Amino acid sequence: MKKGLKLLSAILAFVIIGGLLLITNSLVGNPISKYLANKSAEKYIAENYSELNLEVGKAGYNFKYGTYNVFVKSKVSQDTQFSLYISQNGKVERDDYKENVLSGWNTYTRVEDAYRLMVDKVLAHDKFPFESDIDYGTIQLNEKQEGSMKDNEMYGISISELELDKNYDIKELGRNSGQVVLYVQDEEVSIKKASEMLLTIKSIFDEANVTFHSINFTLEKPRNKYGTANKDDIRVNVENFLYNDIYEENLEERIEKGHKDLEKY
Repeated sequence: MKKGLKLLSAILAFVIIGGLLLITNSLVGNPISKYLANKSAEKYIAENYSELNLEVGKAGYNFKYGTYNVFVKSKVSQDTQFSLYISQNGKVERDDYKENVLSGWNTYTRVEDAYRLMVDKVLAHDKFPFESDIDYGTIQLNEKQEGSMKDNEMYGISISELELDKNYDIKELGRNSGQVVLYVQDEEVSIKKASEMLLTIKSIFDEANVTFHSINFTLEKPRNKYGTANKDDIRVNVENFLYNDIYEENLEERIEKGHKDLEKY
């Protein structure tokens, strides 16, 4: 009887340990597969990208897909960085060099991050006078600009035309393609109030020497004590409102038109 209980306990312990190992493997992978992934990554880079002078990172397990990712980056190029995707048996299934590096996406991300940081310094400053829960800057990609510009005119940068590792003038990019996104809360929601705020915002950005081409601006009531939207959902919205259109003469009319056009859309 005692031998039977011992055997049963041993089997139960084996099952529990095996189950824990399976769970662990599904979440963080296993040492053997990770070793194979690291070796495969080094061999793959040596055979396919030896001219790029790359640093090969360590394999990380992607529990969602049950594969390993290895991040690689150049020692000399700030925009040359991409990932390898490797199966558990150590086979490199693909890399995203073409999608991230050759496409210009990494270069775009770099200049977009630099512009966003520049805008954040303005919006996060202690003296910025407006309460906002959504506020950031972005570099727009090519798209048609409705309203103030001609219907067939485009603005924004083209990713495919960006040059790898080029040091771009971020302020110049902001002037031609930068967009500020700003949701402002105030007890007074009106075209007149929105007009006053946009003039102030433009003045603040000018003083900080931070450029933008257009703004997506929303004026709405303050959120309630729980942080959710106010039941009085009246608001003034304009999108792609041009920097050059923010001047006092007839500004309220331009905002009203932009607001109505957006509502129709």
